[in-house]
Amino acid sequence: MAFQSAVAGLYDRLQNAVDCCNAHPIEVTAAILASGIAVVSGFGAYKMHKCRELRLKMEARGERSKRDIDELKQELYGLKINESIAKMSFQELQEALQSGKLSASEVLRAYQAKALEVNDRTNAITDVIKSAKVHAAKLDMLDPSQRGPLHGIPISLKETCGLKDLDCTSGFPEMIDIPLKEDSPLIQVLRLKGAVPFIRTNIPQGMRSFACFNGIFGETKNPHNPSRGPGGSSGGEGAIVGGLGSILGVGSDIGGSVRIPACFCGHASLKPTCGRIGWLGNFNPGTVNGQNIIITTDGPMGRDVTSVVQFMRAVLTPDLWTREVLIPPVPFREEIFTGRRPLRIGYFIHNGCMQCVPAVERAVLMAKSALEGLGHTLVPFDVKPKALHAFSRHFLPLLMADNGACYDELLRYDNSCELMGVFYKLCKMPNWLRRLVGKVL
Repeated sequence: MAFQSAVAGLYDRLQNAVDCCNAHPIEVTAAILASGIAVVSGFGAYKMHKCRELRLKMEARGERSKRDIDELKQELYGLKINESIAKMSFQELQEALQSGKLSASEVLRAYQAKALEVNDRTNAITDVIKSAKVHAAKLDMLDPSQRGPLHGIPISLKETCGLKDLDCTSGFPEMIDIPLKEDSPLIQVLRLKGAVPFIRTNIPQGMRSFACFNGIFGETKNPHNPSRGPGGSSGGEGAIVGGLGSILGVGSDIGGSVRIPACFCGHASLKPTCGRIGWLGNFNPGTVNGQNIIITTDGPMGRDVTSVVQFMRAVLTPDLWTREVLIPPVPFREEIFTGRRPLRIGYFIHNGCMQCVPAVERAVLMAKSALEGLGHTLVPFDVKPKALHAFSRHFLPLLMADNGACYDELLRYDNSCELMGVFYKLCKMPNWLRRLVGKVL
């Protein structure tokens, strides 16, 4: 209303100035200045109104998340929970579910309880998937011959994974309460294979940070040390899997977003080749239309390597590529995974810019020795050009090819995340300045 009033006032003043062509120049100038001030004031008032509106939406969405978590705690209160379930390896749990020794429902309850415990110290959960209980009960009614490879396995999902009737905000208040109409193809296949999605987990706003904070759900902490972060952008997944609150999860990765949380939180993950398991049906803010050089991909995050391998075995089937036609129809390459053909494998411990911390360097060299012991040839990889130069000269320009236009509507009235604000400003940086920064780096 303030903006409309300002525009109306400007029109009236200018119309009067034109009608009174014999008016004194000072009067016309004063009328124009007054109109300009009114418009600026109107814009300011309208922006304040929109900012307040977004704050209220964020608060309501955050409170709804906390309420659903509290309701699940009440639902589980007093129930007998088999705490040993959450301590099993993936293989042990999978065998117990396939044999019928454990039911999908009791495994779900065990992981719901453990996830809530981990969440109390990490703030990792954004959504409780309420359909999980019904889904697990249906799985328990199946004949053993109908059980899929992931039968009864509870699975956590990054907040941006597409689920029917849930919004995918990626931390942007503008995206609150815009529910998706169906599950993403990957989630459909995971359900078909017997997995039970039971929670979604936190992300940094826009998925453009190695920290894990947004104004809706707050900050997620590392499960092993609350003074540190879990990494990003799949930081909530890193925290919940690393804290043993989930045995298998789905993250996404464009520049380290499943690999960095796995490193920070101490578990396994895999960034598949882009396009191998797809991305369709998820919310991907900030994707430049037509940019197909740097592509986001979903990827598994699990307690151990076995969990990641079994995820890939389960989903790389015609059930996936018939739902997402851009995925190449290539099944899990069992002959390569189990084969003994010697490979040439490149490695490096310095990226041409900064030295690895000793623990990472030691891990790489231990892996090198182990692979050589299996008969593979390890080749030092000389990283050129320097990582920061390549990052600023090639990687960022591709992500920012539209100069941040894809974020304009999302961030116009939102300043809830300082880290995303910095990235947005980088997007708006002129090309000549980007090139100068690239040369300096």
